[in-house]
Amino acid sequence: SSGWSGGGFSGTGQCSTVMSSDQTVVATFEPIPPVTLTVTKDGQGNGTVTSNPPGIDCGGTCTATFPRNTVVTLTASPEILSVFDDWSGSGCNGNGPCTITMDGDKTVEAEFDLIFNLD
Repeated sequence: SSGWSGGGFSGTGQCSTVMSSDQTVVATFEPIPPVTLTVTKDGQGNGTVTSNPPGIDCGGTCTATFPRNTVVTLTASPEILSVFDDWSGSGCNGNGPCTITMDGDKTVEAEFDLIFNLD
């Protein structure tokens, strides 16, 4: 676990002492675990979703991990005879690029529809 140990210290708060003798203090650091971004697709159309920084590059449901607080921009690209309608989830909406701050696990849905019905 992270925090101080040795020299009469423990926990994660500030560590200070009067140096009346030699002391050994250990500071232990642990990495912050990554967070997960999941992208799903809905609608009758087809398309791909990519991310910047890279990680998401999919035509179906996909998941990628990013360091906490990374700003991720998702871009939707419809395939032929399809149109990108909009984003939903995790604060994304509209049909432009979707920008998310990854301060926790997030899920975003991209909706693609057909330009016209081929019946």
